[in-house]
Amino acid sequence: MTTKAHHIFKKIFLVTIFFLSICIYAQDNDAKVKNIGDKACECLTKINVNAGEDKIKEETNNCVRSVSSTPQLPIEVQRYMAKNCPALKTMAVKAYGENLSTNKEALKYYIEGRNFGNKDKYDLAIASYNKAVIIDPKFVEAYNYLGSSYEELGRYTEAINSYKKSLALKPNEKKPLQNMAHSYEFLNNYKEAITIYEKFIALYPKDPEGYYNAGRTNCMIENYVKGLDYLMKSYKQYKQANSPYLADAKKALDGSYKILQQKGKLGIYTRAAKNNNFEF
Repeated sequence: MTTKAHHIFKKIFLVTIFFLSICIYAQDNDAKVKNIGDKACECLTKINVNAGEDKIKEETNNCVRSVSSTPQLPIEVQRYMAKNCPALKTMAVKAYGENLSTNKEALKYYIEGRNFGNKDKYDLAIASYNKAVIIDPKFVEAYNYLGSSYEELGRYTEAINSYKKSLALKPNEKKPLQNMAHSYEFLNNYKEAITIYEKFIALYPKDPEGYYNAGRTNCMIENYVKGLDYLMKSYKQYKQANSPYLADAKKALDGSYKILQQKGKLGIYTRAAKNNNFEF
């Protein structure tokens, strides 16, 4: 689940995201602190978050140097920005997720778990996430990453239980829905996986991921009528979005075509293509 962007923001804003949890009630209204914080925040808004890691580090350091004589912003300024800088909050969300706890101890163990996970130390990550959710049983993002850590170790039943706890707190979230379906697949429970993918489609009809996953899973159990219908819908959406995942949908369609050709059942493919106005 961790992307390159997560690594970038983790390195830059680990200290600041910590302050996000402990400064909800902070009252740093000193004029000098406000002036420095506002200038630093304005500078952060100009950073291109899609630039390379080195470029982001360079620009972030430049922002700090533009307002401070020290390599790191004073704690009072960090506190002020954690509360008042939307750009910093946006970066923190990208780095650590949206559904964070406001409990500083729970957040500390969550960040600890993320760091262990980034080093592939999933047993230690699981221990940290479990501490986080014991302290804050409503910590949605901790449940999500607890589930992904269990997945990495092949402990799929425990992963599913973690995702269920996340969804009980915040129903219909994309990430735990998709990951839970993947775990069911690894347990060879394709029927349950398909049920979840179809729920995903109903919730997010414009997201091709649901169609693609429902399509390939149906084809895996040789339900080509539904599988091809979903795959062709995903292909068209990926193509419209100029998505790099178009190649995955094409590969799945080509594989299904060859199997049906060998079975002498190409009529299934032809009917699906006709129903979806799909050229092949």
